[in-house]
Amino acid sequence: MNKFLLAALSASVVAFFLGWLIYGILLMDFMTGNSGLSVELQNQIHKPEEEMNWILLILGNITWGLLITYVIHLSGKASAASGAMMGAVTGLLVALTFDLHFLAFTYIMTPV
Repeated sequence: MNKFLLAALSASVVAFFLGWLIYGILLMDFMTGNSGLSVELQNQIHKPEEEMNWILLILGNITWGLLITYVIHLSGKASAASGAMMGAVTGLLVALTFDLHFLAFTYIMTPV
């Protein structure tokens, strides 16, 4: 397996576990309380864990890992530390982009 695919696979695994830790555990109550949706509507939108499509979740994390790896590859970062920093900055900017657009255009989220 070449270095690019190995890095993308590693980034995918890290993205999965960081997403679970940050959004699934640390920010779960905050995200639920500030979604701007009633509990009934939240229950209609969010699937229970037993109905989640794990294949799509895995594919989403693989595509995220490929994106981060590609950006780091294009940036020419050579060390693990510089690659991790580039991945963190890219991830933060993408997350902020989506969140700010959701705040601007939808009732899905509310500001604090």
